[in-house]
Amino acid sequence: MENRVQKNMLNVLNEVILEHEYFFQYEDERIASNVYLTSLSCALRKLASLEENGKREALEKNQWLVKETDKAQEIPVLAFDRIAGKLSNGKRSCDMFFYNFQQEAEELHYLAELKNIDKKELLSMLADLGQDGMFNKVSDSVQLIKKELEFGGSQEHEELVCHTHFFVVYAGKNNVPAQRPIEMPGRRNVSRDKQGKQNRAGRMVTNSEKREREIYDRFGEWILKLGLKACREDLFPGKALPRARKIGQGSSKVRLYSIFSAHDFAEILDHGFFDMWKWGKYEDYFVINTL
Repeated sequence: MENRVQKNMLNVLNEVILEHEYFFQYEDERIASNVYLTSLSCALRKLASLEENGKREALEKNQWLVKETDKAQEIPVLAFDRIAGKLSNGKRSCDMFFYNFQQEAEELHYLAELKNIDKKELLSMLADLGQDGMFNKVSDSVQLIKKELEFGGSQEHEELVCHTHFFVVYAGKNNVPAQRPIEMPGRRNVSRDKQGKQNRAGRMVTNSEKREREIYDRFGEWILKLGLKACREDLFPGKALPRARKIGQGSSKVRLYSIFSAHDFAEILDHGFFDMWKWGKYEDYFVINTL
């Protein structure tokens, strides 16, 4: 693809190069960032203004991902919300973007949202089509990629979107239902009364898990309509939800999007999935080791 900037497009690479010439008091305000900085629950500028008690609490919350692996400080990424902020168009955006500068064959780009929330809060965001919902962030990010951004590599706009997989990392646990009745801690089998009827606690677990699957399926339908890329588990490994499934006759099992717990995503980082990422001309501009 010819590398040229279209009129009214923000050239992300140029912005990254320009930022490299300036001193930033708060490193999380750069576009060329790292996974840890994009995961912060409290921005460093806001953190600096807090009273001592509030600062300690905010510092602890900011550790939700890096406490799982120090490698979060070492993995470069583009801070997508900083990119969106350059445009001042009021659009919502996701947190980070792995742009594959010289995309080849089955290689993908990755758009991601990082949330220090539990599974119940995550499901609420996935089910919400409003301004604060997850879909709004993804949809606005896709529109920015399609119409307002140039990254300078081999793929741009529509072509870039259809080779991008979306994933979420959150502070909860994938293997635990969002709501578990206190009467049944740690149990999966259904208990029944003397008449053989499933008790209320068992029904609550069943209904909760059914509702959870419905939310995953509906969000997947929305993601599919945006034109983002489903991926096979062998291309993007890890213990993710929702489970891979076929979306067409004769097709391989794929995930339309991926949800990782902080612990499971830390394993992906530690195993080196992003270590040799092809950042191309962005390579020399990233912030690492910022704790």
